[in-house]
Amino acid sequence: MRWKPVRITEVWVKAAYIAIGWFLLPLAASRLLTPIGAPEPVALGLELAWTFAVVLLGCRIFRVRGEEVEPPRRWWRATGRPAAGFVLSAFMIVAALTFVVPPFTMPDYLRWWYAATSLPIAGFYLHSSIRLARGDAPVPARPSRDDTARILKRGVRL
Repeated sequence: MRWKPVRITEVWVKAAYIAIGWFLLPLAASRLLTPIGAPEPVALGLELAWTFAVVLLGCRIFRVRGEEVEPPRRWWRATGRPAAGFVLSAFMIVAALTFVVPPFTMPDYLRWWYAATSLPIAGFYLHSSIRLARGDAPVPARPSRDDTARILKRGVRL
């Protein structure tokens, strides 16, 4: 992890960012907004803004091994490699479809709300991966298994 500019390069820090930013803070916010009687549209609006902010900030500060750390990413670049964006896009599409399926016990407007918020994020990741696969920006080579073993053996942190 670097502080100037802030870049998250370690997997465990990325996992902590996602766990805290995507799950724990929104859960805490909803637990705080409900008792004070905040109207549901306000809570949903804040949740939408927070979700987009977490995704966009993560796209700006996450870096994969081999990717340049110093320069900012291009505006459309969401991941370090195309495969990651395709997987995340598919995950968000499945999440959107899951909310629409009837087994979930929530009001209809919430089902469509969550589906509608997941689809733009899926589109963002898909667009990024298509452009990366097309070669619109350099993609770092995957480290070989020998490199990974060497790094782990020496205990070097990236």
